[in-house]
Amino acid sequence: MADNVNARSGHRPCDRSSWGTRCARTLGAGRPVRKVDRTLDWFVRDAEYTAATEGQLAALHTTLTAENLQPGSVLHTWFRDRGRALRAHLSALFTRAVADGSARPGLDPAILAAETAAFLEGAHLLWLLDPEQVDLTALHRRCFEGLAARLKP
Repeated sequence: MADNVNARSGHRPCDRSSWGTRCARTLGAGRPVRKVDRTLDWFVRDAEYTAATEGQLAALHTTLTAENLQPGSVLHTWFRDRGRALRAHLSALFTRAVADGSARPGLDPAILAAETAAFLEGAHLLWLLDPEQVDLTALHRRCFEGLAARLKP
């Protein structure tokens, strides 16, 4: 199953890059920002990949995040800055979508970015707590289909 997921998601079976690195590449860190629809589709494919192959890494990430919520803790700055970078990339993505007409005017890119980041973190936590009841891929698909419909001009 992991090989099928890898083929569809564009991940290599030996790919050991972190989610943050994959996400930054997808959102266009250092390059022109990708189109919204391609990015939302990537989030769904990445959820499929994570559910099939990276449960332990997702659990480690969630645990380390929770253990470093307080300013001054060892990794607090790293996790805070990672979240800020994700939101900045998402905000740039939504800003460009409004500017190029692929998203309706009047949207608040910063709020959309925060909503998206909150969903990503929360969905992983729910799935990690109860993988028998929470289908990570289906949850992502439904969320991002809904977001795409909200963005349509």
